[in-house]
Amino acid sequence: MIEDFIQRKMESRVKRCFVPSSFWGKAMQSPKFEGSIIGSSSIYSPRHQCVYLLEGEGVGGYPISPQSVARDILTDILANHGLKRFPYLSGWEEYPLVSHPLYWEARQGELVQLDLKSAFWAIYSKMPLIINFWDDGIDYLPYWLYPHLPQDLYKWKLIRNAIPGIWRSCQSTRIKKGQLKRTSSYFPTSCFPNWNFVQRTLHWFGLVALQCGAVHIYSDGYIFPANADWAWFQKFCEARGFIAEVKAQGTGEVWGLARYRIGQTRTKMTGQSQPIDNIIKTSDWDVILNRLKSDNPHYKESYGTLQKEHRKAT
Repeated sequence: MIEDFIQRKMESRVKRCFVPSSFWGKAMQSPKFEGSIIGSSSIYSPRHQCVYLLEGEGVGGYPISPQSVARDILTDILANHGLKRFPYLSGWEEYPLVSHPLYWEARQGELVQLDLKSAFWAIYSKMPLIINFWDDGIDYLPYWLYPHLPQDLYKWKLIRNAIPGIWRSCQSTRIKKGQLKRTSSYFPTSCFPNWNFVQRTLHWFGLVALQCGAVHIYSDGYIFPANADWAWFQKFCEARGFIAEVKAQGTGEVWGLARYRIGQTRTKMTGQSQPIDNIIKTSDWDVILNRLKSDNPHYKESYGTLQKEHRKAT
């Protein structure tokens, strides 16, 4: 349970506390914080054996970052299989990391917006612990992630979304003489192939959405003209253990990437952005998903959890 990970953090020898945003500037200039590690919303001081977390962040009201819990989850799963780390990726500095799918074209009229429900979790909960792929083929070790994930992970959105980021993580930032110094390293919890598999799967759904007439794709979100095949796309996702839910529909307009209005839904940014289409045009990723579906005895169980929580939300 996630509460167990939180309790372990709070009972460790490392102290934790919330601090205001003004703390950052003071710590940067203080010799007492030399060598401290900077996170997205935290500072860890080895000298003080303390984690300082920005007010308003944390999980469950505790001064604990979602990333630190996600890292502990992966570390524990590896340990359960007698592993200290994910396989070291030789030449990882040159490994091509896949970014999330992006596409848009201008459109006015009746629109429908779909979101792939809990996309990251929906993908990696069906994956093995360690996956590798090349071109359009895959290989993996027979350790399945789902049965080793905390039973209540689905309820902790920030933590579950942090797990793929931990696979991608390869940089640390420290305070050095009042400046930030970044260093690169392939950590024990780094696993670029796992990260790329999640993104390649999103690209596959993006490609299918395009074929169904989508005019805007941003990672796991899709906008279709109302007369496009968006309902077929929903059924396509469902048949593969995913849920594409309707988030908005009505008269609207797509201005640019992440710039649109649909009914009462409207992004903060308006105005046209640069054209973009980075969707990976692969034709047989579906074969890979179907292979996982047939090989993974927990595939339907993972989808069952997704369905259950989706019904609760709606």
